Amino acid sequence: MRFSTVIVALINLIIDGMHNFDFSHWLWGISQEKGEKNPDPS
Repeated sequence: MRFSTVIVALINLIIDGMHNFDFSHWLWGISQEKGEKNPDPS
């Protein structure tokens, strides 16, 4: 396998993971834990 093929495969895995995982809600939870007053993105 070429190096570029590995990179594309990793990017596709990350994109699929972000679709399956509620990424924005997770980031909002981290910001709340830090005490930042960010509005809920949902």
